[in-house]
Amino acid sequence: MARQKEQDIEALKERLLKMGGAVEESIRKSIVALVERDQRLAIEVIDGDAIINNFDVEIEE
Repeated sequence: MARQKEQDIEALKERLLKMGGAVEESIRKSIVALVERDQRLAIEVIDGDAIINNFDVEIEE
């Protein structure tokens, strides 16, 4: 039982780190898109929101 909890916590940590990395990349791209007025990159950021939202849903489960 304790071993399963440890595995669950490790899996949660891994998902949180992946989500954090995706958010970090999204913020970086957002700043670049804003500064350079890059509409293509802005659309890429918006499209990438689904990935972050999926992480969020997965973590909440």
